[in-house]
Amino acid sequence: MFRSNLLNQGWRRSHMPRPYSVDLRERAVAAYRRGGRTLEEVAAEFSVCSKTLAHWLKLEDGTGSLEPRPRGGGNL
Repeated sequence: MFRSNLLNQGWRRSHMPRPYSVDLRERAVAAYRRGGRTLEEVAAEFSVCSKTLAHWLKLEDGTGSLEPRPRGGGNL
């Protein structure tokens, strides 16, 4: 079945959630870098997964920025 037929039958493409804001990323990373708390404690304070916070730390170390990477897209 072609994609257009699936869309006509009520199927919808699932969308990825929006990336976290740069402001949130900056505040969480700064809180962790101040020290005194574990990665898990800081992540819980900002309601993000500890793996997400670890990714942001690695991203900032590697690129100097916390801007989200471009998201791929496709045509319907």
